[in-house]
Amino acid sequence: MNSVDNGDGALIEAIRERNPDGLAALYDRYSGIVFSLLLRITHDRSASEDLLQELFIRVWNRGREFDPKRGGLGVWIVAIARN
Repeated sequence: MNSVDNGDGALIEAIRERNPDGLAALYDRYSGIVFSLLLRITHDRSASEDLLQELFIRVWNRGREFDPKRGGLGVWIVAIARN
């Protein structure tokens, strides 16, 4: 099953349409896992919070770059976080 099947397709479309509700829903869905990853990388809660904000700004600005043929939305977001 790919991630578009669980509502990610609607979320990325909302981001592409610059719908702030879509960003809020995307944040609700993925912020916990991404924050955990960032905290494991940085070992610093404050830095992780800052990076999490930066990540979702980047997702907001780069939504049109997401290609579901290359993987799921969650995988794309985590890849951005790791980079």
